[in-house]
Order: sequence, then structure tokens, then C-alpha cells
Amino acid sequence: MIVHKAVGITGIIVDAKEERVKEYYKKYNFIPLPDILLTLFLPIKSILEAFQIISE
Repeated sequence: MIVHKAVGITGIIVDAKEERVKEYYKKYNFIPLPDILLTLFLPIKSILEAFQIISE
């Protein structure tokens, strides 16, 4: 069984310390949160695709 399904993981949240760090994460498909300026989200689908673990 894939762990993210068992425990309900939807993605990763990152708090960038400054704008240039935020831009770095955006290069790797992290999505900026509109209400929190330096916080970004990476959906589990992106993580699985990066490791070529495509879930049903």
C-alpha cells in the first residue's frame, strides 16, 4: 500500500525565509499560497510523479 493513501498526505508545505528562496521553490512546481506571502505547497501528485510512482 502506498503510504500517502494510508495516512492521508495531500502534499508538502514550505515556509521560505525570503523572496529569492520562494522563487527557487517555484522552479520545482511549488505553488505559492495567496494569503501567506512566503508559504508554498507541493501537491502529492507532483511528488509521486517525480519518483515515478503514479497512483490510481
